[in-house]
Amino acid sequence: MTLRQGYKKQGEHNPVMTQRFGADPYALVYDGRVYLYMTGDTFIRDENGEVMENVYSQIDRINVISSEDLVNWTDHGTVYAAGANGAASWGKNSWAPAAACKEIDGVMKFFLYFANGGNGIAVLEADSPTGPFTDRLGERLEQKGYSCEIKVENRKLQKESPQEFLEQEKPAGKLHRYSFDVKA
Repeated sequence: MTLRQGYKKQGEHNPVMTQRFGADPYALVYDGRVYLYMTGDTFIRDENGEVMENVYSQIDRINVISSEDLVNWTDHGTVYAAGANGAASWGKNSWAPAAACKEIDGVMKFFLYFANGGNGIAVLEADSPTGPFTDRLGERLEQKGYSCEIKVENRKLQKESPQEFLEQEKPAGKLHRYSFDVKA
């Protein structure tokens, strides 16, 4: 094994995965394992190969890792979710994934949801929590008759930082920045 220089500086990395980027993690617990699904960002480079400022417009994959003990992690690779090589080739982006599982006709099915930027919600399906995932719908949920609504709470109470909000507003109970409902 050969150690290589990390892409990220000390303190600028995900403690469960240092070999790739992993943002917006979502955890699914299944059969004694915790599966993390993360937005899989990549470097954007110019024609000389230099890293450019990222505008997050080329995120078309989701990284999956799992653990039985939250210390030792298994990298299950990449789900190519959107874009020309993705399961949902109609979409361009795969941001902020979420996963669910359900037994259907005696078979466990796994569903991977993600936002196509600001242009709809996609859902992929698999027989395993790590895939392979397919897009049975072939289009965004909204085009199949589902309505997706995002509600932002406390819009008028925007603060400079979460700490400022907590100190000034003193919310009781759970604080939810937004909620997401899908209705048939």
